[in-house]
Amino acid sequence: MTIPKIVFKEMTLEENIEVIKWAYFETSIHEFTVKCFTKLDNLPLDLTKKEIYKLIEDVVTDDYNKHKDKI
Repeated sequence: MTIPKIVFKEMTLEENIEVIKWAYFETSIHEFTVKCFTKLDNLPLDLTKKEIYKLIEDVVTDDYNKHKDKI
């Protein structure tokens, strides 16, 4: 019997952004997402989806770069 090997791979910044874009609009995990990224909580209601995506990109990029040494 062979033992499976688990390989962990660092997510790219782009992959992180795409996951958070999805999670922000997913009702089942939206609350958890904004707890992790508090800058995304209580956004103005008049923002377009494109504006929200841009804000998510900025917030995730900032956090990713700030914590890159721990990733």
